[in-house]
Amino acid sequence: MLNSAAVTAADDLANLDLHEAATLVRQKKVSPVQLAQACLARIEALNPRLNAFITVTAESASAQARQAEAERSDPLLWSRLESVGD
Repeated sequence: MLNSAAVTAADDLANLDLHEAATLVRQKKVSPVQLAQACLARIEALNPRLNAFITVTAESASAQARQAEAERSDPLLWSRLESVGD
């Protein structure tokens, strides 16, 4: 597991597992937008060699991340999302 205090670089964010990412988002150490951007950057960097994705919906992923960021102030919504990390 990565040290949450040291997670700042896009490569570090893109290498988190789901539990680690959810924990950092829940603790507001990483925003959904930062996480999405890091993952999209990694896909962009590696997909030409790996050809792992047929279609990358970066605009949709970014929009959903921005929406999640905006909804962080809704305690009911975030209580449901917090269960992902448990």
